[in-house]
Amino acid sequence: MGFCEVVAVMANGHGHHDVSLGRLSKPVNKARFMPMARAHELARKLQGLANTNISVI
Repeated sequence: MGFCEVVAVMANGHGHHDVSLGRLSKPVNKARFMPMARAHELARKLQGLANTNISVI
């Protein structure tokens, strides 16, 4: 079982920026690694947000 991080690419009228997400779906300053199953669960929960792409890396 591996570990990975969840990254949200948020777009707005002025470009886009990458945001690393922690275990509670909150933005964090430093990338946090979590178990793959939890990362994919979080990505499924967050998919469909307006102007946002969710990636599990």
